Amino acid sequence: MRPRILIADDEPTIRKLLKLEFERAAFLVDLANDGNMALTLLQNVRYDAAVLDISMPVCDGLQVLRAIRQQGQPMIVVMMTAYGSIDGAVTAMKMQADDYITKPFDPPDLVEKVEQIRRVRQRMAQLGCPHAVQTPTLIGKSAAIVQIRTTVEKIRNRNTTVLITGESGTGKGVVAKYLHLTSDRRSLPFTHIDCASLPHNLIESELFGYEKGAFTGATAQKKGKLELAGQGTLFLDEIGTLSPELQAKLLVALQERRFTRLGGTQDIPIEARIVAATNENLEQSVADGTFRADLYYRLSIVCIECPPLRNHREDIPELARTFIRSHMEKTGVALERVDDDIFDVLMAYDWPGNVRELENTLESAVVLSDGRHLHASDLPKKITSCAGGHSACASPLSLENQEIMAILAALEKHGGHREHTAQELGISRRSLQYKLAKYHLNK
Repeated sequence: MRPRILIADDEPTIRKLLKLEFERAAFLVDLANDGNMALTLLQNVRYDAAVLDISMPVCDGLQVLRAIRQQGQPMIVVMMTAYGSIDGAVTAMKMQADDYITKPFDPPDLVEKVEQIRRVRQRMAQLGCPHAVQTPTLIGKSAAIVQIRTTVEKIRNRNTTVLITGESGTGKGVVAKYLHLTSDRRSLPFTHIDCASLPHNLIESELFGYEKGAFTGATAQKKGKLELAGQGTLFLDEIGTLSPELQAKLLVALQERRFTRLGGTQDIPIEARIVAATNENLEQSVADGTFRADLYYRLSIVCIECPPLRNHREDIPELARTFIRSHMEKTGVALERVDDDIFDVLMAYDWPGNVRELENTLESAVVLSDGRHLHASDLPKKITSCAGGHSACASPLSLENQEIMAILAALEKHGGHREHTAQELGISRRSLQYKLAKYHLNK
């Protein structure tokens, strides 16, 4: 059966050229001159793929993409963007577009891009891992993951503040987005601010915004994330790194459900749901006097704990298959076979970097494979050496000491370079500085 594709662009010449090129490749082609027409066609026709221009009048390509993914349609979606508009392409990829291409381009290049994604998906179906419908999900069937799903189901449409805890790499951001995308706020903004990645003097203006003239360099009014989040979800990642002064100001804002911009006098209501996350033990931080108890209680009305991967090993095979499929799509590597013993090897390792380390490991394995067959030998030696049983690879050290040793090893590897060390550990530079101070490793 010939595949059917929808092409949406407000430029007639581009529509005509792409129609001719895709028809040469044996596609059935429908055309739309704007986003509204594309949405109408999508309601009445089942497509295998869509090529959407990001910039269109009335209804743009991002709005069409959002509608496609909210309906759970598994079609391939490639976005077209003008040169210099990479921000739109980044947004599209976050909204689960399969790929993008920058204008001007050669039409055959776009056809080949779509065909490559089709080939990878067909190969994945042959491997027994068909492409997942783009709907929010938490991967795993362990008791811990089921408990998270159950909690989210209970609170998803409430305005309750939520605190997500867990070690670095356990998927706290994934849980926050899952909560948002399964709630009645799913069509509203999900606004993420990493409290550890910004200097102390910038976080306040990033959160609350400022008025023109509020300080030197404030040449125009800027809205903060609390305001830009609207009635959606504001995700405060690494909340434990906030300074005491900003903790106090955030507490007042959350209690009153309103705030003022820096240099302003007008009260602005907080309509967003607040979700915070931390890999720190905030109860201990409260006891140590580095985190306000009243803010902790305000944030942790509902607490969701993300378990370390070593505590739910039974989810590793499903996670691994998902990551292999994802990296096949990203890299264009169309594997014909995945050895079953890979999953035994993966389950024998302790994963100190948790799900993030598993994902990065499998991306490396896919890239380093021969392109047809994924072997256990494609995995790093530190992981395959544990295949005889994970007990030999389990560390007798406490989690705190494991973290200290990991930081020291990364610092030594990169000659003390903080930025490279943070990248190696999968954390922000500011988080690294916080941990160095916490463990008295600054020297």
